Amino acid sequence: MSQGSLESGEILVEEGELPPELQEVAGPPARSSSLDQRGPPPRRGDDRLLPPPAHRGGPSSRPASGRGGSPPLDGPPPLRPVSAEDEAARDARQMDDLAAGIKALTRTLTLQECLKDLGRVCSELRSGIRKATAYLELLQKRDEAVAGAEDSAALAELGAVLLGGLKALHVYSNTGQGRSMGGPAREPVQAAWQARERLLTAAQRKQLEGFVSSSKNFAALLDDKEPSPQPVRRDYVPAPRPQPQPKEKKQKKAVVEEEPLLPQLSKRQQKRLQAQQRADAEAAARAQRAAEAAAQQAAAPPPPPQQRGSDDAEAGQQNKRYKLTIRLGSGSLAALGEGAPAPAEAAPPPAPPLPPAPAAEDRQLAAALDEHWRWHEQQQTVQQQAGWSEQPAPPPEDAPGGWQQLAPLPGEQSSRPASAASALPPDAPAANGSAAAAAPPDLNSAALEHAASGSPAILELLGQGKLCLVLDLDHTLLNSATFTEVGPALDDLLSSRAAAEAGNLATDKRLLFRMDAIRMYTKLRPGVREFLAQASQYFQLWIHTNGNRAYADSVCRLLDPDGAYFGERIIAQGADRLDQMVPDQAKRLMQGLAEREAITVIVDDSHSVWAQHSHNLVAVERYIYFPSSRASLGLKGPSLLDAQRDEHPEQGMLMVALQVLMRVHGAVMAALRAPPTTLPSGELVFQNWDVRHALAQERQKVLAGVRLVFTRVIPLEQEPSSHPLWRLAESFGATCSGTLDAATTHVIAGASGTEKVLTARQMGKWVVTPAWLECSCILWKRANEDRFLVPL
Repeated sequence: MSQGSLESGEILVEEGELPPELQEVAGPPARSSSLDQRGPPPRRGDDRLLPPPAHRGGPSSRPASGRGGSPPLDGPPPLRPVSAEDEAARDARQMDDLAAGIKALTRTLTLQECLKDLGRVCSELRSGIRKATAYLELLQKRDEAVAGAEDSAALAELGAVLLGGLKALHVYSNTGQGRSMGGPAREPVQAAWQARERLLTAAQRKQLEGFVSSSKNFAALLDDKEPSPQPVRRDYVPAPRPQPQPKEKKQKKAVVEEEPLLPQLSKRQQKRLQAQQRADAEAAARAQRAAEAAAQQAAAPPPPPQQRGSDDAEAGQQNKRYKLTIRLGSGSLAALGEGAPAPAEAAPPPAPPLPPAPAAEDRQLAAALDEHWRWHEQQQTVQQQAGWSEQPAPPPEDAPGGWQQLAPLPGEQSSRPASAASALPPDAPAANGSAAAAAPPDLNSAALEHAASGSPAILELLGQGKLCLVLDLDHTLLNSATFTEVGPALDDLLSSRAAAEAGNLATDKRLLFRMDAIRMYTKLRPGVREFLAQASQYFQLWIHTNGNRAYADSVCRLLDPDGAYFGERIIAQGADRLDQMVPDQAKRLMQGLAEREAITVIVDDSHSVWAQHSHNLVAVERYIYFPSSRASLGLKGPSLLDAQRDEHPEQGMLMVALQVLMRVHGAVMAALRAPPTTLPSGELVFQNWDVRHALAQERQKVLAGVRLVFTRVIPLEQEPSSHPLWRLAESFGATCSGTLDAATTHVIAGASGTEKVLTARQMGKWVVTPAWLECSCILWKRANEDRFLVPL
């Protein structure tokens, strides 16, 4: 063989190129013939075999004419066979490149990128699906047992990246632009749906199916048809709900100005006042008719003897009816029975003597009057024990069953304490733990022993018909601020107001106090004294505050100057200085309350501090009177002092809590009165008397029958059932769902214009803000939806 020819086994240098030594002789290689036969060079990741590397020979040269004993080079060089190890290494490198390319899409497949350039995101997602498919093919080439993402953790990780991109498209479909995304997004969504069995795990497939079921626009991408067009908002008319008109408000205000006395009385008091006025008018009319009849009878000639008996009988029956309608006052019943004269202005002329009444009627009348007098004496005894000096007004006919005292009219002086206007029945206990309290309820002895569980304190407390009530101080019963916090300007204003109240009002009527001993102002919540007076009759009261002992003692002297409510039952766990108090410091039942958890109710303005006893809690709205208190809590908006407003003493937050406490107390006592059930085995089963059970039942009644759907309230990345509003609604009896259907009653919306909001308005459902749910739960009743409508 000549020196310029290829030896046996020698190949070209670079895919058909001649060795450097021969390029000068043969000239440039003919690329057209060799490359056209082999096609373009293989791309990275291609399955075709690469040509072996060229063997660089020695300095020998080859003549272009082929002379020298070797044939001319007119075809591709022979390919070197690839070993299994080289092919496996090449597949591994290719799989690494595919995985890296898919993972790099994490920064691209987001909602923000969709809003910027939806077409680019869809193109990247489509490319990622193709790469994942190629990755699976290489993986199956290595291991035939791999069927999909369920068998490979690496492929499942890549599927999670693709699912993130699909989630971004799902969120985009729920926006206002979601109805016009069909063009670029249909191909990647359909490709992902077809390859979901191989590229996604079971959990990922379930999440993808959830995207399809929860969004009409996203589900339309799986069909060939375009989604429904964007609705024109002006075509939708909200449900026909009566909206308050400004003119009606002005008319109501005008009525208030004409009758200034009516707003100072509650509706119940106004009804009673009107009923009493009607009764007085009827009594005056009857007296006038009786006087006229008596005058006519006196002026008439004497009747014939034969008609005397019948006329006297009629006169006796008429006078008897009038006598039975006399209202008993503070006079003596014996004097009335002996025929004492009536007031001069209503005294009729002398009537003929009454005939003797039958014995049966006498006994019936005497029994009725005796029973009425016994009830009257009982009322006077209760008033004397409570310290009242004024005689009560005559009760109506159904007084023993539920008499309620009227509050004094404006300008009327009354020596009765503020708690006299309560709505408690007259047989309620009159003192807090004193001997004058009502007799113990008729509790079942076995149930009582079971509830006490061997504790003498609980047995004694339940025997008195009482439960334990733990009260927070600041932001619940009152609000305090130091002199430094209020500032010089407010200091002068508050000081003058406190001095004016001290000079014009009795101590038990004042609400604003300046306490120089601890250098702070304290504002009592309106209605707090009435709340304590009524609650103390059914509960043993405790104070539990995060303030220090000096602060708690100073404030409790304002609420309970005689120590009749709290005594020594004050728990203070705060710092020594007020500015070091921790508002959200955790609280727990201690100092004897730990064993009474089943009979203890807590009233506080904070849920978080009672994490261990949340089932015992009756949460109330925070009372924030001073601006500094609102700023310290990080709340925006004016305080009550800034707004020149305050809570209503009879309809405020404390009265709402009192109603809940009374219902819970009644439920517990009813369970303790019920006899136990005896099982065939002889075991006794008692009714659930735990206050936590009673509170849970009361909560479930608030939103019973309400079905809620949330939109733009719960973050998309959060599980809906774990959101605080979702859990709050379910604890108060509502049913929450993620799908809007015919059974839905309310849509809680954080924004207007979403698909659920538009559909709900078209269906006539309530569309309200989250504040409606919070207000309903804090007031323990369904709030008025008209005040919380989402604006159009």
